[in-house]
Amino acid sequence: MSSRRCRCAKWVLSVPKRLRWYLEREPKAVSAVLHILLRVIEAHVRQTTPGASPQARIGAVSFVYRFGSLLNRHIHFHCCILDGAFEPLEGGQVRFLHAQALTSQEVAAIAARVRYRVLRWFARSALLDADDVRAMLAWDSGGFSLDAAVRISGHDRAGLERLLRYCARPPFALERLEQLEAQRLIYHLPKLQRNGRTALSLTPLELLDQLAALIPPPCLHRHRYHGLLAPNSPLRTAATAYGREEASNAEQPPPAAASPFLLALPAPPSASKIAVQRTDGRPTRLDWRPTQACLLVLLVRFPLYPPVGRLNFLAACRTYRVTYCFGGTLSRTRIILN
Repeated sequence: MSSRRCRCAKWVLSVPKRLRWYLEREPKAVSAVLHILLRVIEAHVRQTTPGASPQARIGAVSFVYRFGSLLNRHIHFHCCILDGAFEPLEGGQVRFLHAQALTSQEVAAIAARVRYRVLRWFARSALLDADDVRAMLAWDSGGFSLDAAVRISGHDRAGLERLLRYCARPPFALERLEQLEAQRLIYHLPKLQRNGRTALSLTPLELLDQLAALIPPPCLHRHRYHGLLAPNSPLRTAATAYGREEASNAEQPPPAAASPFLLALPAPPSASKIAVQRTDGRPTRLDWRPTQACLLVLLVRFPLYPPVGRLNFLAACRTYRVTYCFGGTLSRTRIILN
């Protein structure tokens, strides 16, 4: 029996500096470039996957980067894509088909196709002139860079975790920041630059100024799900459960020790241990999971040692009275949810 674990490939797309200016200011341009990249990759995966039909879909998680290794503004895309396609089956089930090995010539062909479609979209959106688009298409690479050299085996769960942690990393690492004096900071770069630079010398205000420029616009997701992993996909449940039976048979690591303060919260209680009532008397349906999540979020705002006496958590908007078991005794907490 073949393994149900799926390989994962990381794709990295960089665009010319002229287009980055529009990507920083036009959220629709970011979504358009990302969707073009994924559509081209999905079409190629269908063609190179034996047994894949036109209905086969990929599964991907994309990360929109707005920074570079020099703490500079550099918007580009990292995509973790399962190395194959999900074939829909009867009964709402799926089957994963592994794609063939990717060659450098195929990566170059995908990059050329992505470059042409991205520039065509910018021309149709009146962000670039037709003459500028023809000039950029005449360049050797047009300033586009596409890399797909990283592959993670389906059984390398630690490697997959490192890859996702790398893709979801913040703009800078605290361990690379060093304070020489009150007004002088050193940020060590991850690798040697072409000009021989190995670190950045900044004042605290300069560091804050550079970090403030890297903050993404509000109401925009930094990572997104695509294909069968998209939230609105009808086969998302079947795709995420694929291979879970095999993983459940593997040896499970022992659970990590939790904080003594958080251990005071019980397991999902029965109806005799929790009662939720709206203050306005209207009926409500509030199960344990959002209540527990709200309690956990509010509890971590306190010190790690439990306070003495009754806990009162206050926020804004809707008010609920929650009676729950805390430390073996019943306590009544007033929670106001946003």
